[in-house]
Amino acid sequence: MRLEFNFVVGEVERHSIEFSYKQLLGRLIIKVDGRRLIRDWRDILPFSYTKEYPLAVGERERPYVVIRKTKQRLPYGGSRPQTVTVFIDGRQISEHRTR
Repeated sequence: MRLEFNFVVGEVERHSIEFSYKQLLGRLIIKVDGRRLIRDWRDILPFSYTKEYPLAVGERERPYVVIRKTKQRLPYGGSRPQTVTVFIDGRQISEHRTR
């Protein structure tokens, strides 16, 4: 199972953020303007149910972006559908789910 999406932040100073998560391997990558900023390996066992990835992007305009990945509170929650929520300046802008 794979979840990939991208979005743009900023009004004047635009930045592209790409999110890629391969659930089977637990590999997560976040890129800003094509440059890998975050690389994480997540386990399928329920050691933590929520992980947040905060990003401050830009020079003049600094939108505060948080990408939150949540897995179900069930045995082997990492192998079940997971939710990824995107917040910009504290407001939710999108929600995505693995299958």
